[in-house]
Amino acid sequence: MVRKTHPTANPGGPGVPPGQVNIAPPPPAAKRCSRRLHTALAQARRLCHQYRAAGGRREKKAAGIARPLELEDYCKQLSWEKSQLDTPELDRLLKRKLDDFNEFRQNQKELWQVVDGGYLVCDGFIRYTVQLPNLTKIETHRAMMWWTMLDYQMESFFLNINRQLDLALASLRMASELSRDIARIDNDEGKLNIWLNRDSNPEIKKQYRKNFRFDDSDSLEKYVHDLYDIASSLGIHGHFLRSGKMRPVESGIDKKYIFSLLSGRNYLK
Repeated sequence: MVRKTHPTANPGGPGVPPGQVNIAPPPPAAKRCSRRLHTALAQARRLCHQYRAAGGRREKKAAGIARPLELEDYCKQLSWEKSQLDTPELDRLLKRKLDDFNEFRQNQKELWQVVDGGYLVCDGFIRYTVQLPNLTKIETHRAMMWWTMLDYQMESFFLNINRQLDLALASLRMASELSRDIARIDNDEGKLNIWLNRDSNPEIKKQYRKNFRFDDSDSLEKYVHDLYDIASSLGIHGHFLRSGKMRPVESGIDKKYIFSLLSGRNYLK
């Protein structure tokens, strides 16, 4: 005997008789979404019937009824979206990301090992530092800030592997900004207080903007500043490497617009 339930959970389990399938019902949010799709689908089909039932073109135009082809396409789209509610879409998205990581790890073994070694050294250095005795308040804050900056860098690395170039650059921008602030704080407790309270009032925010700037006379900091500018224009403010920067292209056949999703890597090609 098989009990009819929602088709996503595992068979068997504690308290489930042999031969039955114990499956959890869909969450309320999925039910609400399914009802909305059902309602929209039914409305689109009614409009199709109204169009076919209308007399001449003038009556159809006066009634504000769209062409049947558009409505039928809409019905098909809604039917496809409804079918997706019964599939593990987040699992598919996760699988695509994991496939990207595994592909990169297999095809770029040397680069993977270089980044792995670099992360091991940086993470180990910070771990060793925070365990030193008699750390001052500023030194403790700086260590935590370095750890945060390392997290930004690694997130950028993984986002690049996943072809999310805009987001990867945004993470690099955060890392470069934080490294600049660490350099400006140095051992100055006053600047640390400015950094910690930079959003508390306009006056301190003004001091933060005045004192926390890149020092381009230092070659390494100039390099980080250049990275900051590139990541700001492309990653934070640009939206160049995703579909948001694309322009609609009209088809020469039916005058409809064509939409295609491209990864950041394909967009650069």
